[in-house]
Amino acid sequence: MTFLPQTETFEIHRPSLFRPDSSLLINSSRETAPHTLFTTIDTSGEESTETLDIRAWRDNSVLEVFVNGRTVISTRLYVAEETVGMRFFAEEDEASTTTVLRTSHTGLTELKFANLWDGIKV
Repeated sequence: MTFLPQTETFEIHRPSLFRPDSSLLINSSRETAPHTLFTTIDTSGEESTETLDIRAWRDNSVLEVFVNGRTVISTRLYVAEETVGMRFFAEEDEASTTTVLRTSHTGLTELKFANLWDGIKV
């Protein structure tokens, strides 16, 4: 999953099958949706941008992702059993003159909270 603030786009990168002809069998192209982080100005004139809130649920090969409660992507991961593990990271676009990701008081992008649960058993 990737959020691109420059293009205001949220993407899900789906892995392809481990076969040379996988693109002929299954569409594993990226799923994308437009998403804007809202900027507000308080009564003192201070501007702030909302944080990026991602909630994702995976049940076998189905992945549902909700972004800030107003953008949703639902897709299938056809190689779900091979897609194990998760990593979190944030990068800033050094070419941009403004930062649209939430930054800490040090000016660095930071992960505020992550919660991973795995254990759906039948």
